[in-house]
Amino acid sequence: MSDPLTNRPVAPDDVGQLARFVMSDSIGAEFLRTIERVTTTLGAAMPHALIGGQAVFFRGYRRFSKDVDFGVIGSARDAVRALVHAGFELRQAARLRDPDTNVEVDVVRLPRAVLDRVRTAEILDLGGGVRAPVIDLESLVALKVKVGRLQDQADVVELLKSGAEPDRATVATLLGRLGEPAGAYDDLVEEARREASTPPPSLDDHGD
Repeated sequence: MSDPLTNRPVAPDDVGQLARFVMSDSIGAEFLRTIERVTTTLGAAMPHALIGGQAVFFRGYRRFSKDVDFGVIGSARDAVRALVHAGFELRQAARLRDPDTNVEVDVVRLPRAVLDRVRTAEILDLGGGVRAPVIDLESLVALKVKVGRLQDQADVVELLKSGAEPDRATVATLLGRLGEPAGAYDDLVEEARREASTPPPSLDDHGD
């Protein structure tokens, strides 16, 4: 079985998780527990928000992500230190593992361009009674356009195809602050339109 975006093989242990992400309105209980632990540990003293693949999930595109990414305001080192003190295991400079769930957590210091928006990040009900701040759609899109990896570009396209409606002017403003042209986002909007208007291949196209 392959990941539908990258076309890379998915490890057998991940197949069940992948199916659960695609079929569910929430993520697995182990991810929710880890997110709750991170949010409880960092608290209001260290403003933070869920970013990355999990944020993509809760902003409208159900895709599988093996880890949890948190963006923080201020020092990522201080956030990592607090999480280690709470029992997380340090794997690399800003990557940790929750020993209770085996879920890995990445901590990223967010750029100045989105800090004000993260301070007022919406607290979402993620399921299972877990609530956590999730980065807003426009900031999420702008950051993914800025990073520009194939996965990030695919996330933006799939978010748009799934019905997400980021405010174009806000995204353009954020991209300007990040030093990126708004045209980079517009190109992904056009790609989403092309893909949405292209019918899936018929089984007959593959012959017998």
